[in-house]
Amino acid sequence: MASDATSRRNIFICYPTVSRDEEPCAKSILSTLARRAYRRPVTEADVQKLLQFYKLGRSGGFDAGIEWGLERLLVSPEFLFRIEQDPVTAAPGTSHRISDLELASRLSFSCGAARPTIS
Repeated sequence: MASDATSRRNIFICYPTVSRDEEPCAKSILSTLARRAYRRPVTEADVQKLLQFYKLGRSGGFDAGIEWGLERLLVSPEFLFRIEQDPVTAAPGTSHRISDLELASRLSFSCGAARPTIS
């Protein structure tokens, strides 16, 4: 390992000691980071996309592979934007319920956004 910083330990929740443990560990690391970054449970497709980048960077070592996967995660629209999907059956311009996760995300982004002005 390059260093033992707290931020690094928060990312590297596991570290493989043998090569057969590398991909399962990478999957665990990237799925944990994706869940936090996307603010929702991640799908197998989400994780597989990140693992593709891990595998591309893996030639530079395990850490480099994780770096590539993390870089992909940080440029994902799922990370950069708060995305809400309209139901397929919803007519344009109509109201519909949002999921609990979408509501929690809305609330987390709105806290402190509108602060009263003191005159």
